[in-house]
Amino acid sequence: MSWFRPSSQSFQSWLYTRPQLVDFLRRIKRGLGLGSAFNRRLQALLHPLGDFTFIQIGAHDGFTGDPFRTFILSTSGKGILVEPQSSLIPLLEQHYSRRPGISIVRAAVSYSGASTVTLYSSALATVFAPNHPSLLASTSEEHLTTYSHGGVSEEQVPAVTLEVLMSQQGLKTVDCLFLDVEGAEADILLGMDSDKLCPKLICFEWVHIPKKLEQVSHHLRGMGFSLETFDADIIAWR
Repeated sequence: MSWFRPSSQSFQSWLYTRPQLVDFLRRIKRGLGLGSAFNRRLQALLHPLGDFTFIQIGAHDGFTGDPFRTFILSTSGKGILVEPQSSLIPLLEQHYSRRPGISIVRAAVSYSGASTVTLYSSALATVFAPNHPSLLASTSEEHLTTYSHGGVSEEQVPAVTLEVLMSQQGLKTVDCLFLDVEGAEADILLGMDSDKLCPKLICFEWVHIPKKLEQVSHHLRGMGFSLETFDADIIAWR
């Protein structure tokens, strides 16, 4: 939530316990056109889609630092929230309890062919408000050790492809893919069956895949996407 950085940590903690208030403030900010360039561009691209369907991969707790939450709440389209960390699932359910049409799945999206993958996580105590979920997690141990600031823990989580996920959850089409997967972006974007998914918009972080960015960009352009790059993210649309 980079747009709001109060000096008082106690006030920040208090604010994080009131998601409806924060949602209200975010809507006002968006309505006034005061969001980041990424948010303004995303809003402009999502508007013509109406009640878009979506899959958010790496949904975390559905609130903390989430640039997609406001847009998900503004639509009644069906969607799937995917999060591998078991400790965050109750918070996801709580934060979206008033939003019907959403399925929450504890899993990691993977095209490795394995039924489970190892999830590596590390505490980032200073990133968000005190006493608020602040774990960095990735299926890439190399990525995690590069960015972590503490000990690394491991857990096995179910692995699923996007195609199987949609079939299991009864989502026939997906308009938007939102990715925050800490280094696994390339594996997902290059592995998914674009003919079956046919998304109209994809958002992903490019800063974690510099070695594969050219390959991913070429792949997406070959699928008919236009790409726009921001500080840490890329929006692809067609």
